[in-house]
Amino acid sequence: MPTEDRNARVYEDSATLWLAPALVVDVMAGGYQWIDGDFHREPFVNVELVAKLLAAAMPKTREDYCLRELARRNPGWRYSRDENGFRAVRRGEPSPVLRKAGGLTEVYRPTLHEFITALNEQFLIAHLLREG
Repeated sequence: MPTEDRNARVYEDSATLWLAPALVVDVMAGGYQWIDGDFHREPFVNVELVAKLLAAAMPKTREDYCLRELARRNPGWRYSRDENGFRAVRRGEPSPVLRKAGGLTEVYRPTLHEFITALNEQFLIAHLLREG
């Protein structure tokens, strides 16, 4: 299956997407991502996965809150969710083009550095909130 198709399936078939946060952080820190049963070396960031990781760090919050936090901490990006899944759009750029017939959602994705920075900040905040 081409990488394009795998990426699209990650977005469109969100019910099948779940990974342990530690594994995902290890994978992303190494520049890899687990997609559809295979590792791919690409700076690909799945926004839904970020939201799930942040929700796991702060279990009393919802994924929508996590998306709002990501947007607040990364003002250059706009995060959204609809029937097609989660998306990250660089502010000032046109909205993503959805080609339903081809099954591929074209999006602008955060860089690996942006992903790790947002993730680290959120886990630190969650830890501080728990410590009270």
